[in-house]
Amino acid sequence: MLRITVALILASAMLSGCSSTKYESTWSNPSASPVTLSGQKVAAFFFGGTETTRRAAEDVLARELTARGAQGIPGHTLLPGPEPRDPQAARQMLEQAGVEGAVTMRILGRETETTYVPPTPTFGGYWGGAWPAVYSPGYTRTDTQVSVETRVFSLPQDRLLWSGNSMTMNPTKVDAFVKELAAKAADEMQKSGVLKKP
Repeated sequence: MLRITVALILASAMLSGCSSTKYESTWSNPSASPVTLSGQKVAAFFFGGTETTRRAAEDVLARELTARGAQGIPGHTLLPGPEPRDPQAARQMLEQAGVEGAVTMRILGRETETTYVPPTPTFGGYWGGAWPAVYSPGYTRTDTQVSVETRVFSLPQDRLLWSGNSMTMNPTKVDAFVKELAAKAADEMQKSGVLKKP
């Protein structure tokens, strides 16, 4: 059911228009020891959707992390198939692969908003059009907002280092959506000091 829901969210989010991602809230763990994931192996995970969607999303996220100094590794290359439900078993497999950190993304939901956009004629154009004649009524515009939760974990510390909730307006394609989301997430991680610029 979750996979079907996420797939529908992604499919319905592919609308015309420019996408725009911004983080509405971020958090850094004040009790975690200072750590940088730069140069370290970092696993990238995308929860939800089909296996094809997961692979594509994790590949893009891993590339974005690598471009910013970490050694990004798509999660599906470490934990293939359906994600292990046992967190201890998953953590053991990641530690055996030398993974120091994990970045996870999960779609939280989707909202649509319909707005009426009136025509914008000049006064003369309005005045003449107000009398019985052909009338241009304007149009409605539908915007779609997709919210995603991103988290960064340290495996050696077994702690959440950073988290953020983002909102993307009118994503066009799944690949472009994930790439923009991953780039914004990596930028936010750099601001917090979790990732250093290469």
